[in-house]
Amino acid sequence: MRIGIDIPDELMRRLEPLKSQLNVSQLCREAIEARVAQFERNVVVLDNSESTSAIRAAVEQEMAWLKIVDVDWGQYGYEDAIDWVKAAGLKDWDQWRRSLEVGRRHNRPAWQTQIPLSGNRRHVAKLFHDRLTEYMDVIGCQSDEFSEWRYEHGLYVDVRLAEREYHRAWSAYVAAAWDKKQRVKNELEEELRLDRRQRLARLWDPDLLKDLRSGTD
Repeated sequence: MRIGIDIPDELMRRLEPLKSQLNVSQLCREAIEARVAQFERNVVVLDNSESTSAIRAAVEQEMAWLKIVDVDWGQYGYEDAIDWVKAAGLKDWDQWRRSLEVGRRHNRPAWQTQIPLSGNRRHVAKLFHDRLTEYMDVIGCQSDEFSEWRYEHGLYVDVRLAEREYHRAWSAYVAAAWDKKQRVKNELEEELRLDRRQRLARLWDPDLLKDLRSGTD
């Protein structure tokens, strides 16, 4: 296969006195062959040395560190909302609803409304500051090498952004749970009203009244 190469004008000028002594094509072939051979030797050496293990260990270490700093705050909010809904009593739902109404009157976004569970159930569902404290504790337990790596890459948590992501997920789930709670409540109330109407209808059934009168005669 024939290929063309570009030679800078300055190099061509310097090559001119040597053209009669050099086979430029052969020189190019030898240079390319030497470079390819060097690359192949490096690949073979790398694949058969301890360097591969060291590289893998370094990559695995960096992936582990990335897992520590790359927190899905929205997922935390979703998980904590599930725990809150499972443990919430009527008092908790009433407090959440009142807080939501107060927020609306003050033009506060709904996602900013989050309240702890009441009484001794407070610890059952975590809040954002609980998650943030856990995160900072994990960061504080890492090595100096981790701290340097984190500093060099600027991998610091934006607390305001993290809080917004967390609360949006938390509020969305709790609001959906509230809507479902209201639907279930309405369905049960309708069942009770229907049962009451049926019982009243039986009490005022003409045949039943006739039987009652005949029993008193």
